Amino acid sequence: MPVFANQWYWLSSDDTMTTYLDNEHVYKDDDCAIVWTRTEFHSGRMAGSVIYMQWHVTHKGKISYIYGHGRKANGRLTQNYPDSSYWNKSVLDSPGFINLYTLIWSAKS
Repeated sequence: MPVFANQWYWLSSDDTMTTYLDNEHVYKDDDCAIVWTRTEFHSGRMAGSVIYMQWHVTHKGKISYIYGHGRKANGRLTQNYPDSSYWNKSVLDSPGFINLYTLIWSAKS
């Protein structure tokens, strides 16, 4: 379970949030990887919330959001099953996606 990961690598930050990669729960072969990220919101309307997201990232540079769960600032637990608009996006669509892709695929398989 990614909540208990001991090794989180920084991916990206901005004025409202910081996102990390769970390095302990990576499932990877030559074609794709399944990874978890944790996003902590420190300002804005989601301040105090934490969201864990599972991603499918291909070696060819496509990324899909599979599942998410988290805790809102008020303590309420959330689950999210994204629709197809979050599937097969180019990693070039976001600096965070580029960082994620680089951490996964820059190391030798």
